[in-house]
Parts: sequence; C-alpha cells; structure tokens
Amino acid sequence: MSEGWDKYIYFSGMGSCLEAGRNLATDGIDHLIREVFMSKLLAVTASAALLVLSAAAYAQDQQDLEKTRADILSNKKNIIAATLELRGQENAVFWPLYEEYQNALRPVHDRSSRLIADYLRDYETLTDDQATAMLHEFLKIEREQLKLKEAYVKKFSAVLPPKQVARYFQLENKIQSVINYDLAKKIPVVR
Repeated sequence: MSEGWDKYIYFSGMGSCLEAGRNLATDGIDHLIREVFMSKLLAVTASAALLVLSAAAYAQDQQDLEKTRADILSNKKNIIAATLELRGQENAVFWPLYEEYQNALRPVHDRSSRLIADYLRDYETLTDDQATAMLHEFLKIEREQLKLKEAYVKKFSAVLPPKQVARYFQLENKIQSVINYDLAKKIPVVR
C-alpha cells in the first residue's frame, strides 16, 4: 500500500500541512486533526457500510477502503511531522521507527476493520454467541494495541528525548481518539 508520504496536504484556509503545523500553537491540534480526518473517516465508514450491502462489490469496496486508509496515514504523517519538528539526527532515527511501528499496527487495524465490517453485516440479527465472540475479539485487539504501544514507547525512548516521545504518543492518541469518536457516531448500538 502506497501512502504517498511526499505529497503536501492542503487544508481549507490554512495553506500547506507544514504551515498548518506552525499554526498549531494558535489554532490547536484538535481542530487540525478533526479537519483532516473528518472527510476521510466518513469515507472509511461508508466503505465499511458498503461492504455489508453487496458481496459482489466487496473487492472494489476493499480497494476503496485501502485507498482511504492510505490517505489517512499520509495525512497523519504530515501532521506528526509538522507538530514534532524533528531536527537532524532525531529526524533520521524517528521516521524509520515510525514506519516500523505503523507496519506493526497494520495487522491489528486490519483485524479491527474486519470486526467492524462483520458487526455491520450482522448487527440486526446478532446472536448472543456472536456478540460474545465479537466482544472477545475487540478485547484481544485492544490488548494487542496496548502491547505494541508499550513496546514502541521503549524503542522510541531509546532514540529520542522523553518529551518528543510523549508528544508523539500524545499525537497518536489524539488522532486515534478522533477516529474512534467518529466511528462511534456511525456504528449502531447492539440490538
């Protein structure tokens, strides 16, 4: 999957991503993250819903979902780059480790996407056994994400100052919180 890391992302009224990053002190990271991800999350959720509607369209919808994920990851990287403002050696050690971490998270995110798609497909007729299995899978996903986060906090801490590590994981958390909030608004409650 190509994330297109070299592209600049333009925000309405804010110029390039790097300019937006410099404006974080006045505009706030929460507004920037929400603006970038709102349109992408709607597309991801719509793609997941489309998976439910037609088995024949599954392959195309999966490709659309992957493209949208790539766009989100590209925007995420630009926001992180603009906010962390890494210099010299920090920059040289951060990005390869960042890519390694994102690659380690990918299978976990894939599991989460499958769980959401399965739930959207079955939620109207969900049995107790299905609900239990989905809840257990959700908890396994959460544990795996925490395990990876703990492992990579150690790895990032070995090569970056503590404040940079804290800032990076704070950004990861804020971005994931926006994604989770928007998904929660769109995913129906168990019946």
